[in-house]
Amino acid sequence: MPNDYYLFRAPDNSMSPRYQAGDPVIFSAAQEPTENDEAVLQIRVDDCLNRNTVARIAWMDETHIGLQTHNPSETTSIPRADIIAMHRVVPLAEYLA
Repeated sequence: MPNDYYLFRAPDNSMSPRYQAGDPVIFSAAQEPTENDEAVLQIRVDDCLNRNTVARIAWMDETHIGLQTHNPSETTSIPRADIIAMHRVVPLAEYLA
């Protein structure tokens, strides 16, 4: 796997129906996601706690990003200032091409 690609396996079915427990999720630290991409995000919850999530980027503006989660299926607005890291999920077919 090239240096800017990482893989993790879905730990459970919390990302279903898109990902099931054990499914590989490949993401690239070098690729900034755009609207409609899926992304792995590290989000600041408070001063001492961060949350990691996989979601589809529903929309983006100067101050917020709309995240559509898989389970439950809902869209949430997250302030950009609370996003610590955001990496594009690379579809397996694209990665293998």
